[in-house]
Amino acid sequence: MMSSNETRMIMWVGYTINSNNKVVLEEYRKGARFINASIGAYYSVTGQSFTTDGINVYYDIKYKMDSSGSSGGLVVWLFGADGGHTHGTIFRGEFK
Repeated sequence: MMSSNETRMIMWVGYTINSNNKVVLEEYRKGARFINASIGAYYSVTGQSFTTDGINVYYDIKYKMDSSGSSGGLVVWLFGADGGHTHGTIFRGEFK
């Protein structure tokens, strides 16, 4: 269960292992999104890149944050801001 101020990114990567024991990405089965349990802040993916060298998979996810506030139950402000990006590696050992 997530706490009330937690945001998590989830990723899915479709792949196959070819006859040379290399990771091959499936073009239309990869992506990312944010799951947000906090009130007033929402993150959305604005760009994503997944690449492989046949051994590891590398990702670069760009995102933005939209925030809102309220007063007396009414939304009184809403703004968007570039959130930056997160990147990293999914290592070969994580692929079966």
